[in-house]
Amino acid sequence: MGRGTRSRGGSEIVHLQTGLHLSADPRKYVKKCAEPSLGLRTSYRAFRFLRYTDVGVRRASSSVGIPSIGSMTSVIAVANQKGGVAKTTTVHTIAEALTERGREILMVDLDPQACLTYATGAVPDDLELTIHDVFLGRAKATDVVLELEGPDILPSSIDLAGSEIHLLTKTGREFVLKRALADIKDSYDIVLIDCGPSLGILTVNALTAADYVLIPFQAETLSDRGVGQLLETIDDVRHYTNEDLAVLGGVATMFDSRTNLGKRVLIDVVETHGLVIIDPPIPRSVRVAEAPGEGVSVLQHARRSRSAQAYRELAENLEALL
Repeated sequence: MGRGTRSRGGSEIVHLQTGLHLSADPRKYVKKCAEPSLGLRTSYRAFRFLRYTDVGVRRASSSVGIPSIGSMTSVIAVANQKGGVAKTTTVHTIAEALTERGREILMVDLDPQACLTYATGAVPDDLELTIHDVFLGRAKATDVVLELEGPDILPSSIDLAGSEIHLLTKTGREFVLKRALADIKDSYDIVLIDCGPSLGILTVNALTAADYVLIPFQAETLSDRGVGQLLETIDDVRHYTNEDLAVLGGVATMFDSRTNLGKRVLIDVVETHGLVIIDPPIPRSVRVAEAPGEGVSVLQHARRSRSAQAYRELAENLEALL
């Protein structure tokens, strides 16, 4: 499927495969996408991820000399300072899904709660080295990475909370993670960074090291506020430490399609913040909640569940954007 990019003169989206100008108005947008003569998939769902995204400008076409996935590592920070929006689950499951698709994936647990580390079956308190040691300069990332059957991981532990205090007195503190990943990221197709529920120095390190940001959010009223605050922080990072940082899009998690609230929040996030929503929304499921206790993702725990299938489709759509 072709990609889109904003035209320089306004808010129109240009579909690069056909040259069709797609309106930024969602209602007009759907109508224009339904043009049968184009020979394209015609649903709003199929085209929604093209709207407002920065990525179309950077990765719109291989003819402009930007490498496709496989020739250059993509670093993605998965961030939202609001807790309980399934950031860790999203990182773990997308990583597993991309591994199933033949990609080499590295996960980075940048949360002192170490939930991602635990979800892979590791015991954070039993690890001799974690990413905390990397931040303190006591180890290199290559010494800390855990090579697993699926995606690899740079693990975390509660000690990482002390790294924030250490970094506050360090010159160039925003670039520590970027320098650490330079030694290891070329071994992978994609690096996924699981950020903690804050906008502190660890999250700023993730945004500085990243090429893209992926924003999971729960389709509830307060999520709108959290997304807005994160986008303000992303703008600050672009001004001071990473001017090329692009917002890849948002992922609606724990979505209940039966409620009007969930549908309304999706529309509000797009209209208020211009955030592209990458399909599909991830349905709420107890199977997803059960999986970390087994040390696996929902792809292994309940591989035929609706949530597992949704995450696989999300990974495919995400890969298409890179």
